[in-house]
Amino acid sequence: MQTRQWPVFQFVSYLFVLSQLFYFSHADVGTAARYTPPYLPTACYGDDQTQFPSSNLFAAAGDGIWDNGASCGRQYLVRCISASQPGTCVPDQTIQVKIVDYAPTAQSPPSTQSTTIVLSETAFGGITDIAVLTSPFAGFEDMEGFKPFTFKEVEFLIMKFATFLVWFGPTVRLTVADPDLIREIFTSKSDFYEKNEAHPVMKQVEGEGLLSLKGEKWGHHQKISAPIFHMENLKLLVPLVAQRVTDFEVCEWFQTLTEDTTSNLLTWTTVLLAMHPQWQVQAHDKVLRVCGSRDIPSKDDVVKLKTVKTKPNPPPPSRCIKGNSCGVQLTMILNESLRLYPPAIATIRQAKVDAEPGSYVIPRGTELLIPILAVHHDQAIRGNDANEFNPARFSEGVARAAKHPVGFIPFGLGVRTCIWQNLAILQAKLSLSIMLQRP
Repeated sequence: MQTRQWPVFQFVSYLFVLSQLFYFSHADVGTAARYTPPYLPTACYGDDQTQFPSSNLFAAAGDGIWDNGASCGRQYLVRCISASQPGTCVPDQTIQVKIVDYAPTAQSPPSTQSTTIVLSETAFGGITDIAVLTSPFAGFEDMEGFKPFTFKEVEFLIMKFATFLVWFGPTVRLTVADPDLIREIFTSKSDFYEKNEAHPVMKQVEGEGLLSLKGEKWGHHQKISAPIFHMENLKLLVPLVAQRVTDFEVCEWFQTLTEDTTSNLLTWTTVLLAMHPQWQVQAHDKVLRVCGSRDIPSKDDVVKLKTVKTKPNPPPPSRCIKGNSCGVQLTMILNESLRLYPPAIATIRQAKVDAEPGSYVIPRGTELLIPILAVHHDQAIRGNDANEFNPARFSEGVARAAKHPVGFIPFGLGVRTCIWQNLAILQAKLSLSIMLQRP
């Protein structure tokens, strides 16, 4: 009988050891903020261990912004990488951080020794509400410490500061939403950066393709594949593609839960046209004028359905419909759909050497997160209607659709721009044309 109980005892012991090991959360911080003001103990009420996960799935930080999913009673081990002010921490120093209900006291010199840093649960709650901040860094400067970030707060940081540090587990990333820095990273100084290394599990799933290759091997495959996807060559496939785009296939695209660019683009475009019937009427009329009611679109029709230059400051959609003066093009609609719902919401690059993007200095191996979705919705370069569906913004082409040329990057930028973008647009345009031909 005792022999049978021994495996159960081992199993229970094993769970107990694991629980103790994972009680601490390990992460790195990119900037060690001041370890002041200190906090005096009171009591830790309402210790809810289920409020936040013990491991960091998402975190964000900058000067005075630390995040490790902290809650009352939790403990964390944090390693200092660098200090924005002398004496605030020692590089590679590991600090145990315990979140308890503490009250702030007077200022005291910052600690540079390995110690336990504590944070008031009250203060912790005060810095989690972005709405109460009177200035962008007000709460973070007054009460430095750990706090959980919601994606709404991350959006706030992107819109306010454009560049800041985030953590995905133990991996530190520099978020770059400044269009000037993005252009520098992908074009003028692209030799300093490379595509980040995919997760081993993803490598096993995807294998080695053009998307994951790097260096000379990628360059060799890119050189062979690129001519195939030139638009002039793809136009030769228009009759074949158009004949194969049947009602059944289009329906199957919508029903398939996939990351396929064409499927996503068609899905969001049809949803947007259904929500904005004024644009749907324009697109329907355009297709009928170019292709007829039942004729399969030809390669010449594809050219006619492209975006053409119209008058500056085009009138609103309602006037376009009444006077038929805008000549809405399918490419305008597809581009606006790609802007609102890009196939990839972000892309990542990794510094191959110590680099200096703009006024920042980053060490080799640092990952840079480019939030494509945030760039596309940035009101600073799009205007107040950045979140609205308005294909008219592309009436004079992509280059003049925003205040900055890097304001539209659904397929990336630079030498690693998505090689299949022309094929995806061609498939979407043909499919949308055939759907719009139907009464």
